[in-house]
Amino acid sequence: MEKVKEKLLEIDKKVFFHLYYMAQRKSRLKGLMMILGKGAHYIFFAIYVLVGVFVLLEWKPDAVFDVSAVILMLGIKWDFRIVPYIVIPMFVLILNTKLRKVFRCERPFNEDENIENMIGHKESYSFPSNHAASAMVIATAVGFIEIKALVVLIPLAVMTGLSRVMTGVHYPKDVLVGWGIGALIGTIGFTAAKWLI
Repeated sequence: MEKVKEKLLEIDKKVFFHLYYMAQRKSRLKGLMMILGKGAHYIFFAIYVLVGVFVLLEWKPDAVFDVSAVILMLGIKWDFRIVPYIVIPMFVLILNTKLRKVFRCERPFNEDENIENMIGHKESYSFPSNHAASAMVIATAVGFIEIKALVVLIPLAVMTGLSRVMTGVHYPKDVLVGWGIGALIGTIGFTAAKWLI
């Protein structure tokens, strides 16, 4: 079992160095990955706020531009259907935080002084990736409202995860497990919520 673990970690590092140095050699790719690595969570947050408005406004996209949307976002009206869209992503982040404390995996730039922390990330444990998990759980949430949105959100979630590897702040295993946690908990949670609410 130990040899299997060592072999998987070896593959993980090989894939990491391949992706990381690919970004280093191509300045446009590096620039794009730095933008995504720093800013993709803002895109997903904005999407999520809009989803919250859609949920509160009874799934009517036309109503987003209504003044009532602003009132609803200020919390003047409450709709129980929004609860899963708050609780499930929050659960994913709490679970990730707990897993990080259990596994205590260092970031690539902490383990190897030759790896540049391209996005100025703070030092913290890296496994699993919060960005990858959050992107995937939000994509899943939106997919339960409008399945066609997955055509855009899944590739964006994948690019978010890849950007975290290519900018030197995560190993591929961190991102893969983050995606898995976000997709699995999102799918189970939102399926259950659909049946219960």
